[in-house]
Amino acid sequence: MPNQEETKDDDQDQKSASPDQNATEAFAGDDGMTFETQQAQDRLGLGLKNMYQNVLDEPLPDNMMALLDQLGELEGETGSDSNSDE
Repeated sequence: MPNQEETKDDDQDQKSASPDQNATEAFAGDDGMTFETQQAQDRLGLGLKNMYQNVLDEPLPDNMMALLDQLGELEGETGSDSNSDE
Protein backbone atom coordinates (compact mmCIF):
# COMPACT_ATOMS: atom_id res chain seq x y z
CA MET A 1 0.00 0.00 0.00
CA PRO A 2 1.52 3.38 -0.99
CA ASN A 3 2.25 5.86 1.76
CA GLN A 4 0.86 9.40 1.76
CA GLU A 5 4.00 10.90 0.26
CA GLU A 6 3.85 8.55 -2.77
CA THR A 7 0.16 9.33 -3.22
CA LYS A 8 0.88 13.09 -3.20
CA ASP A 9 3.58 12.62 -5.86
CA ASP A 10 1.19 10.64 -8.04
CA ASP A 11 -1.48 13.33 -7.66
CA GLN A 12 1.01 16.05 -8.64
CA ASP A 13 2.07 14.07 -11.75
CA GLN A 14 -1.53 13.67 -12.85
CA LYS A 15 -2.30 17.36 -12.28
CA SER A 16 0.77 18.51 -14.23
CA ALA A 17 -0.27 16.60 -17.35
CA SER A 18 -2.68 18.51 -19.53
CA PRO A 19 -6.18 17.10 -20.03
CA ASP A 20 -5.48 16.77 -23.75
CA GLN A 21 -2.33 14.77 -23.03
CA ASN A 22 -4.19 12.43 -20.70
CA ALA A 23 -7.00 11.95 -23.24
CA THR A 24 -4.55 11.34 -26.07
CA GLU A 25 -2.59 8.80 -24.06
CA ALA A 26 -5.82 7.02 -23.21
CA PHE A 27 -6.53 6.42 -26.91
CA ALA A 28 -3.14 5.01 -27.88
CA GLY A 29 -3.51 1.94 -30.06
CA ASP A 30 -1.87 -1.45 -29.74
CA ASP A 31 1.23 -0.12 -31.50
CA GLY A 32 1.52 2.74 -28.98
CA MET A 33 0.68 5.43 -31.54
CA THR A 34 -1.99 7.94 -30.72
CA PHE A 35 -4.77 8.69 -33.17
CA GLU A 36 -3.15 12.01 -34.05
CA THR A 37 0.23 10.38 -34.64
CA GLN A 38 -1.36 7.75 -36.87
CA GLN A 39 -3.19 10.45 -38.85
CA ALA A 40 0.03 12.43 -39.31
CA GLN A 41 1.87 9.32 -40.45
CA ASP A 42 -0.91 8.49 -42.92
CA ARG A 43 -0.89 12.04 -44.34
CA LEU A 44 2.89 11.94 -44.69
CA GLY A 45 2.75 8.58 -46.47
CA LEU A 46 0.10 9.77 -48.91
CA GLY A 47 2.02 12.99 -49.57
CA LEU A 48 5.21 11.10 -50.33
CA LYS A 49 3.37 8.65 -52.58
CA ASN A 50 1.76 11.51 -54.50
CA MET A 51 5.07 13.36 -54.79
CA TYR A 52 6.94 10.34 -56.16
CA GLN A 53 4.12 8.71 -58.16
CA ASN A 54 5.74 9.65 -61.47
CA VAL A 55 8.95 7.89 -60.39
CA LEU A 56 6.97 4.81 -59.37
CA ASP A 57 5.28 4.74 -62.78
CA GLU A 58 8.60 4.72 -64.70
CA PRO A 59 9.80 1.37 -66.02
CA LEU A 60 12.90 -0.17 -64.49
CA PRO A 61 16.12 0.32 -66.46
CA ASP A 62 17.34 -2.69 -68.46
CA ASN A 63 20.39 -3.24 -66.23
CA MET A 64 18.14 -3.38 -63.15
CA MET A 65 15.84 -5.89 -64.84
CA ALA A 66 18.87 -8.02 -65.71
CA LEU A 67 19.96 -8.02 -62.06
CA LEU A 68 16.47 -9.01 -60.93
CA ASP A 69 16.43 -11.82 -63.49
CA GLN A 70 19.78 -13.10 -62.16
CA LEU A 71 18.45 -12.99 -58.62
CA GLY A 72 15.37 -14.92 -59.68
CA GLU A 73 17.55 -17.58 -61.30
CA LEU A 74 19.67 -17.89 -58.15
CA GLU A 75 16.60 -18.25 -55.97
CA GLY A 76 15.26 -20.92 -58.32
CA GLU A 77 18.53 -22.88 -58.09
CA THR A 78 18.62 -22.81 -54.28
CA GLY A 79 14.92 -23.49 -53.91
CA SER A 80 14.55 -20.66 -51.42
CA ASP A 81 11.19 -18.95 -51.21
CA SER A 82 12.01 -15.65 -49.56
CA ASN A 83 8.98 -13.96 -51.15
CA SER A 84 6.41 -16.41 -49.82
CA ASP A 85 3.98 -13.63 -48.83
CA GLU A 86 3.55 -12.40 -52.42
